[in-house]
Amino acid sequence: MTRRDQMSVSMGLSLASKVMDGLSRMELLAFCMLFITIGYTYVNLAPESPFLHPVIPPYFSMINCVLFAVLFAIMRLMQRRNLKLERLLLAVFLGGMPVIYLWSALLQEDKSGVVVEVAGAFIFMGLAAWGFKRSPLILGLGIVSHGMAWDIWHHNHSVYMENWYSIGCLIIDIALGFLVLTQLKAHQVMGRNE
Repeated sequence: MTRRDQMSVSMGLSLASKVMDGLSRMELLAFCMLFITIGYTYVNLAPESPFLHPVIPPYFSMINCVLFAVLFAIMRLMQRRNLKLERLLLAVFLGGMPVIYLWSALLQEDKSGVVVEVAGAFIFMGLAAWGFKRSPLILGLGIVSHGMAWDIWHHNHSVYMENWYSIGCLIIDIALGFLVLTQLKAHQVMGRNE
């Protein structure tokens, strides 16, 4: 490697480090965004309280989303962080998101919808497993891609999922994906220590 190439790599690593430092300083903002998007979905998008219909897939998902966010915040506030457990929680969240759509398709007995949702489950569960093993970046990008691809596609395309849910899931996925990005530096430091 030439000296010029070494300088380019060094500058690239320095820039990446600065970006991760900046992202980690936005963690509080990211947590606020997550709770605001969950609250917005709960109050303004969901037609009724999720607790009135806890076994209907979109409402079940909302209840679990609130529980996830509270648990993730509690874990983050613990004096001694367990980053592997945080990564596992994110992987379960990512892998569980397509289950809500699949469950809805099954309840509506939409055979073509079930096929689509099984494919989605394989994709997002695969990303969850890969991200858990390899990198929280994969988890964060998987969560955002679920919103930007899966939720957007379902809006006005799916007879088995209500539009309010796909919009709510989209904004929550973006907020959670941003939160995951703010955690990358801590995971990178842990990776070096392992």
